[in-house]
Amino acid sequence: MTLSADQVPDGWSDGAEGYQAQFAGFTGLYADAALDALGVVAGTRLLDVAGGTGATSVRAAQRGATVTCTDFAPGMVAVAARRLAEGGHSDCVTALMDGQD
Repeated sequence: MTLSADQVPDGWSDGAEGYQAQFAGFTGLYADAALDALGVVAGTRLLDVAGGTGATSVRAAQRGATVTCTDFAPGMVAVAARRLAEGGHSDCVTALMDGQD
């Protein structure tokens, strides 16, 4: 079986910066509502599976949550790590993990 580019890490890694620039803002439109529904506040520990470039993770960290952001694409993880670091969220971590397994 042949997998499409969106089913393999390289397909996402290669376009991580472009994804962040073009599409990640749309995630923010529902991320805050999801975090509200989950009751994410300061002190919350949050695991973000398939976190991409960290749109939800960064918003959770801004609320004071301690976040572990995972994704299967190294490029996406690198962008999320950079964004969390730029925001001063040193208590948050990123990890390369495949949430499908």
